[in-house]
Amino acid sequence: MTIIIDDDCYDEGCDGYCIETDKNTFDVFLGSHLWQWDEDKKIREIVTTLAHELVHVAQFVKGLLKNKSAEITVYEKKTFILSETDYEDRPWEKEAFALQTLLANIVINQMGE
Repeated sequence: MTIIIDDDCYDEGCDGYCIETDKNTFDVFLGSHLWQWDEDKKIREIVTTLAHELVHVAQFVKGLLKNKSAEITVYEKKTFILSETDYEDRPWEKEAFALQTLLANIVINQMGE
């Protein structure tokens, strides 16, 4: 897995995204704007965004999530046309949002020890 700081991410309205570049090989992009906040917020936002994207990595590895094209995603064997599915209604995003804070808190608590 490669983590890339992306200057364009903020312009696209996102904090991060994940792509499968090859079978079980992933690039995780984090928006460069995450590094511009004060120290406490910066760490929490970076870790939370990374946790969110790592949920997607797990979805890919488990075979739950597959990007067929820039417009078509398959999740749990159901096909979604992205332009017809609101971001917040996409089940793979719902799962990532549901887990991101829990996972981030685990990491941040470990960092404090």
